Amino acid sequence: MRFEDSKHRQTKSVWRAEWERILVPWFCKDKLTLDCGCGPAYYRSLFGENYIGLDIQKCFPEEGNYIRASSANLPFQDASFDFVLACALFEHVENPAETLLEICRILRMGGSVLLGTPSRYGAKYETLKTFRGYDIEDLEHMVYGQKLLIKNRFKIGGTFAIVFAEIESFLRGGLKTAKNELPSFEGEPYYNLLAHSGLGKAVLKIRGFLMLLTVAIDTRIPHHNLYQGACIFAAKPKT
Repeated sequence: MRFEDSKHRQTKSVWRAEWERILVPWFCKDKLTLDCGCGPAYYRSLFGENYIGLDIQKCFPEEGNYIRASSANLPFQDASFDFVLACALFEHVENPAETLLEICRILRMGGSVLLGTPSRYGAKYETLKTFRGYDIEDLEHMVYGQKLLIKNRFKIGGTFAIVFAEIESFLRGGLKTAKNELPSFEGEPYYNLLAHSGLGKAVLKIRGFLMLLTVAIDTRIPHHNLYQGACIFAAKPKT
C-alpha cells in the first residue's frame, strides 16, 4: 500500500519526506503493531486493524485504536506485539534506556522494532520538548545493550535536506499560526495556514517541487557526518 497524507501531500517537511521514503518499506504491516509515541498517527492507515497507537497526549485522531500511557510503563503483557514502531520518540523521553527495556519486554521472540530519532543536528527542528538528539552510534549502543539483533541502519536527510529546512525556518519566522491540539511534524501549522489562500496554495506547489528535488539530490550523495536523523531496524532473538 502506498502511503499518502490524508490532507496535503505536498506539506510534508523534507525530514518527513525522506523519513517515509526510507523507512515505510520496512514497516511490518501484516503484524500486530504498537506505534509507541504515535502523535497524530500518520501511519495508522498502513496497518489496518493490526495497529495500536500509544502516547501521553490528551487528544487522539478520531479513527483508530489508541491508549494514553507512558512509553516507560507500557500497559501490556510480556510478548504482546510482533512489531514496535518507535519513530521520533526517544528524543522526547528522559530515560531512553528504560523505554527501550519496556519495548523489548512487550516484543515477542522474533519480533521486530524500528527505532528512529533526529540526530544531534536534526533535533533542533523538533517542535515538542526535546531532551537530545541521537546519532546512529548512540542508537547502536542502546540496541546492543538490550541484545537486539541489528538488521539494518539508516541515516536520513543529508546536507541538502538540512539546508532546505534552514531556509524554511528562516522564511517562517514572521508567520503566526494557531496551536494544534495534536502534535504535528515540524512546519505543519505553517503549511496548513498557506493552504487557505490561492497564493498560499501556489507557494505550496512550488515548495512541493523543490522538496522532491531536494530529496532526489540527497539520495545521490553519500551521507557522512551531517544528517538529520538516524534509524535502526532490529529484531528480538528467538532464543
